[in-house]
Amino acid sequence: MSEKADIDKMAKFESSWIKDFASEYDFCMILPEHDGGFSEKGQAFIESLRKLDFELFAYRGSRKDKAIVILIRAPLAKLRAFADQIDFTMKLDGAVIKKLLEHGNSEANIAPVSIPHRPDITNMQPYEHIFAKYSRNVTESIYWKEPGAVHPFREIVRLKLCAMLLESRAPDGTLHFNLKKSIDEGDMIGCFPLHDIARTQALDIEWKVFPRRGLPLYYIKEYFGEKIAVYFAFM
Repeated sequence: MSEKADIDKMAKFESSWIKDFASEYDFCMILPEHDGGFSEKGQAFIESLRKLDFELFAYRGSRKDKAIVILIRAPLAKLRAFADQIDFTMKLDGAVIKKLLEHGNSEANIAPVSIPHRPDITNMQPYEHIFAKYSRNVTESIYWKEPGAVHPFREIVRLKLCAMLLESRAPDGTLHFNLKKSIDEGDMIGCFPLHDIARTQALDIEWKVFPRRGLPLYYIKEYFGEKIAVYFAFM
């Protein structure tokens, strides 16, 4: 095999490895390269990310204008703490809530409660679509999680929290990041959430059978967010 073929093969391998590796992260921040490294602004961005407890992985991109790609993810402990801090609203697990209410709590002087289903009024069950703020002071089992998941911080929840965390305020009231301003002023090339390949494929499959099953609103909501799902529901 020629030297060029070896290089092409290695480049292809590295490209696929980075793509697979990136799936473990939530966000991507792209910074302009300066004299072979970070600019002064770029170093300040990295310091801010570290102060926010983000886990980072940096590598040089393949862009012609030379850029450094920063992969970002927030540890689960950080997501829990931040969600608690900002009273982030999360969906409750209907089955768990039903069981807790029907059991009651004699120690807290809470009598058992049972809410019957009234199909003549609504098709929804009494404990469906109930939301409450996240708190680390209660058992996490009350929050809904996807089948097979061990915690309620699924992808769309992580992305929302990461976006809010990036533009949250420091104790002195200043923004950790003003993403739009940083991009407009050229200190940052871009900052965006990463694709989840498995969810992309699931959404693609569901959309292809749309004429038979109807719009895959759940998959749209979980990938693009509630606002986009509501748009398609109305359309």
